[in-house]
Amino acid sequence: MRVVLYAEGAGELLGSITQLPPVATSLKDDFLGPAHLLLRRAMMEAWSAPSAAIAFESPKRFRGRLACGSDLHNERSLCELLSWFQPMQKPELAMVLVDADGDKQRQTRLQRATDGVSVPIIITVAVQEFEAWLISDHRAVRAVLNVEGGLSGATNDPESLDRKKAKELLALWLEQAGVITPEEQRLRRAKIAAESSLEVIANSCRSFADLLKQLKAITPKT
Repeated sequence: MRVVLYAEGAGELLGSITQLPPVATSLKDDFLGPAHLLLRRAMMEAWSAPSAAIAFESPKRFRGRLACGSDLHNERSLCELLSWFQPMQKPELAMVLVDADGDKQRQTRLQRATDGVSVPIIITVAVQEFEAWLISDHRAVRAVLNVEGGLSGATNDPESLDRKKAKELLALWLEQAGVITPEEQRLRRAKIAAESSLEVIANSCRSFADLLKQLKAITPKT
């Protein structure tokens, strides 16, 4: 399955190598960010598929740059990003991962706007942000950050946090663990995504559980 992922920002998309290759180029593991890693695991779970069966490809750019949150929130620009005029560049699945940021209608609005898109598409809205998924599995976070004991402000209901609070908590935990540089932070976030329990995230975050349901409704090409 050839998949293109658009996400809110660099924190979700970028791996240890931050300069993405040209559009439609297959992304090797060094290019994969935490969203790629977590969603690939979700697809493997939903489809009972091996990792090798899922290939992420470099997404289209918006005005010459990597698309970010505001580009994906706008119906017109999102539809532009989901239109491929060269058949060889067209993916088999497009995924859009954005933050709710308190907007309860965002998913409905974006789904309605992309009804005519010619590629299969999944739009997922994390509540209130992607980091709520990353902070769900406390065991995994402690292991990745080498933290003993509790995590300041940890909750079993991360979707109940106010907007930006999950981002702030994860940033605090990284800082308390001595993870300071942007590169090291990217690596730790990616490792959390790779090691967190999908079951724990789904039980803690309804938005992630909904994503798993959407994936299970898709029959991947073999």
